[in-house]
Amino acid sequence: MSWDVVLQNARVAVDSNEAADAGSASALGSADSVRALISEVHRRVDWNDPTWGVLDGDRWSIEFNLGDSQTTDSIMLHVRGRGDPLPAITAICKRTGWTAFDSSSGELLDLQNPSPQGWLAFQAFRDELQSLAEVRDASTLRRSGLKLEGATLVRSHGRNGDERFELRSFSEVRLGRGTNWASVLVAVVSLGIAILLKIVVPIVWLGWLSFILLAGVGLLFVSTARTDTLLLKTTDGSIVLPLVDTPAEVRAFHSLLTEALSEAANAETMPHGRVGR
Repeated sequence: MSWDVVLQNARVAVDSNEAADAGSASALGSADSVRALISEVHRRVDWNDPTWGVLDGDRWSIEFNLGDSQTTDSIMLHVRGRGDPLPAITAICKRTGWTAFDSSSGELLDLQNPSPQGWLAFQAFRDELQSLAEVRDASTLRRSGLKLEGATLVRSHGRNGDERFELRSFSEVRLGRGTNWASVLVAVVSLGIAILLKIVVPIVWLGWLSFILLAGVGLLFVSTARTDTLLLKTTDGSIVLPLVDTPAEVRAFHSLLTEALSEAANAETMPHGRVGR
């Protein structure tokens, strides 16, 4: 997976999946001359494969896809990593007079002040996919006791059995934020005791130690007071289920739940279901 940038002689932005017409672009030159021009700017480009150059930078890499034609009309750059590859790309364009087309934004890069938005958006999208890929079983939220079984959402209550919700009975399913009142209570009690001990304990250092420890516990529970929730809306009301799993697990589960609800919405039993976030 990469951020793709097209180098060409075009002076107008074109769809990266279509060739520029004769009036807006011309060939960059022969494959040999193109490799020579790029190597003048970046001497460390590896051309072991003449059709596919590789340049490694500071936490980024650029692959130059020239193809096997003798004449090069355009070059596709496949950019990966986390650093800042924009100066390396603009340096080539300034030296050669080429333009750089950001295929993700559909715009030419401003060579004097290139916008990093396309590169940053690619990194965010890549990281999102990677975090979802790390979830072993996206159909289960073990800590929250939720499991998706086909078109049924199952909520486990341990020894008290399971609660089952048919997706076709939902008019809307969305992720939200809720308040964990148990965490709020523990936080308030901890902070209250910490302040009290600080006042009444005669030994100064012991009073401060007790205050710091209990205040830390209180702040820890404050940080967990706001939690993800799954809101299930039905014709009879709403059901709010607290979620205590990791953000990646929650996103993966919601994605599968969205697909399952969409399938249920297309069925005759639920023609008007929808999914929100």
